[in-house]
Amino acid sequence: MKSNTRLPRFLCRLFLLLEVSTLIGGIWGCASLFYESKPGTMSITISSIREMNRVGLVPDSGLLLVQTDDPQPKSIKLTRLQGIVDGSGVTGGAAVAVWNKWFMVALVAANVLFAVVLFDLLRRLFRNVTRSESFTLRNIRLLHWMGTAIIVFTLVSSVTEAWSNHRVTSYLQQHAKIQGAKLTFAPPPLVSDAIFSYESSNYRFQIGWTGILSGLLILALGEVFRQAAVIKEENALTI
Repeated sequence: MKSNTRLPRFLCRLFLLLEVSTLIGGIWGCASLFYESKPGTMSITISSIREMNRVGLVPDSGLLLVQTDDPQPKSIKLTRLQGIVDGSGVTGGAAVAVWNKWFMVALVAANVLFAVVLFDLLRRLFRNVTRSESFTLRNIRLLHWMGTAIIVFTLVSSVTEAWSNHRVTSYLQQHAKIQGAKLTFAPPPLVSDAIFSYESSNYRFQIGWTGILSGLLILALGEVFRQAAVIKEENALTI
């Protein structure tokens, strides 16, 4: 019986298109960060990179009270705020100290490299499916590489984000001062979906469960493919 290969062919071409477009966009992004920054000025316009520069704000002492204008006024107690540091338009050494151009270029390149590798693995996987080579050692290796790449990228991203936020927070604590409010800079708050987190006075590290779980599921799928390949081989020998 001839299998329908329309969907695998479409996905193969789609991932090829995504691979090429991601590579072109990544080269353009790295070139923009490298060449569009004037001497003495650092302008970061990519939202995903700006997210790497999150900071927290905590009251110097006690809690921050916010008075409401309700008929029966009440005080809202705030223990921590958070925001994104935007260095657009900052000139001189401050911008260079907060955002290192080479670090940002390397960060964009690493994200693009991961996306290109992932799309390439998916393209090769569905290309094999169109050839009726689903349960083969080649596809099992592709799934193992894919799951391992996702887990490694999640761990490396967590370390990089923690280091970047710590670097920005440390610089602001030493060289910046908040006017109009008694607040001090602190690392950003931890997210609720972290499977592992570590927190100290000026450093916070966390690993999200999404990337780890996705990688483990793909590795488990690879094991299912391996078992199916063994059964397929046994059936072929029996016949």
